[in-house]
Amino acid sequence: MDLNEIAEGNEEHTTLLDIAMRRISLKEGAKQLNIRYGAIRGRIYRIKHRSDKSKPYSKKPGPKSRYKISEHKDLIREYRKKGLTSEEISNVLRETINVDISSITIGRFLSEEGFLRQYNRTSRQKEDTLMDIKDIIISYKTKYHHKLQNKK
Repeated sequence: MDLNEIAEGNEEHTTLLDIAMRRISLKEGAKQLNIRYGAIRGRIYRIKHRSDKSKPYSKKPGPKSRYKISEHKDLIREYRKKGLTSEEISNVLRETINVDISSITIGRFLSEEGFLRQYNRTSRQKEDTLMDIKDIIISYKTKYHHKLQNKK
């Protein structure tokens, strides 16, 4: 198998092959591909450690949707309309319906939905929000008390 034939037509693969054959340095390769030095080292590491080295490296696509959020979109929107931050929404979901969604994921979802970022609130606004959070958690636990007892 001739690696030069495989690399033909793929600039990244050709450059990485040149680096592997020590025809050019890592810095020169990074300049050719217009990426940082650390990024090219990462790509070389992935090529060295993948199973099928004959094919050019291609990044795998990520998930098409945020699977954890899909079932709870309405709740997240409702809590944001009440003034909760993404961190507070994450904590409320964990406390009430036992769903662990990170605040970063919730923040991304809210920005995609068109909600603006929440900036610093006054201490009065924080107290009001804290009372809302307590009310949400207490009402949920009293409403579903029998289900919570059965889980234990």
